[in-house]
Amino acid sequence: MSTCLILGGNGFIGAQTAKALLENGYNVKILSDFRSGISNIESIVDKIELIKGNFLDQTIIKEAIKDVDFVYHNIYTTNPQNSITNPTYDVESNVIGTINILQQIVQAGVKKIIFASSGGTVYGEPLNVPVDEDYPTNPICPYGISKLSIEKYIQYFNYVYGLDYSIFRYSNPYGIGQNPSKGQGVIPIFLNSIARGKSPVIYGDGAAIRDYVHVNDIADVNLMAISGNIRSKDHIFNVGSGTGTSLNELINVMSIVVGTKIVPEYINVRKGDVSKIILDITRIKKEYGWEPKTSLVEGIRNTWEWIKQIK
Repeated sequence: MSTCLILGGNGFIGAQTAKALLENGYNVKILSDFRSGISNIESIVDKIELIKGNFLDQTIIKEAIKDVDFVYHNIYTTNPQNSITNPTYDVESNVIGTINILQQIVQAGVKKIIFASSGGTVYGEPLNVPVDEDYPTNPICPYGISKLSIEKYIQYFNYVYGLDYSIFRYSNPYGIGQNPSKGQGVIPIFLNSIARGKSPVIYGDGAAIRDYVHVNDIADVNLMAISGNIRSKDHIFNVGSGTGTSLNELINVMSIVVGTKIVPEYINVRKGDVSKIILDITRIKKEYGWEPKTSLVEGIRNTWEWIKQIK
């Protein structure tokens, strides 16, 4: 059976993807520095190969991709906000680091790379929503710029070396295992504040609209990306719910789930945050036969139960 390497496989998306791959008979290897531990993969740790190291270390990458058929690139050193603080590091680590990985992948004869891009940032501030994959990309933060740059380099390696690829532009992923202390992922951040008796902090007036997609649905997409039954003519796909939810509406849903009225704290809006983004998911529905199964209420409920356990 084929072997898959997940870069950043102990993160919440990587971990759920690893579980889906195992359930479908794939061999799984995970590369990470494991600074955040192995709690997300504890239930499968005896069934996978763990490789500890920095993905920027080419020696480790070369060893990790031996006899690998598919590579999932889920590692990222920055988030939208801290990329603004240090855009040089964002490029040096993520863009240059990925170029080095792509070179190693080509040399090793890997069949395909699946890259976790960002539908929430690569389009920038769209004039109209929902946005499809052909909408102009005008990111307004370094994080989105570097994600888009990596997309272009992957396309270049396809053009020159024939490397197969899928690029998934996730909207706002959330779910069990997403670390609320990393500053990315408004749902676990809000729920973590609520669990500690604090008011969630909203930047702006709460009217900002996002598209939220549950990690289980993302794992389904990642599995489909290497399925022999799918022969898509496209390589870039939006992955989201296709529905917009304002931050104020999100607080209302959380109030229902938690069973008490949640009153957020409003502070000044941050630079680099878009006011509205909703993804058009028509392409992936048509090409993969995929659509999200987890409702926002259901997803927030199971994330809340998990947050309460780790607080």
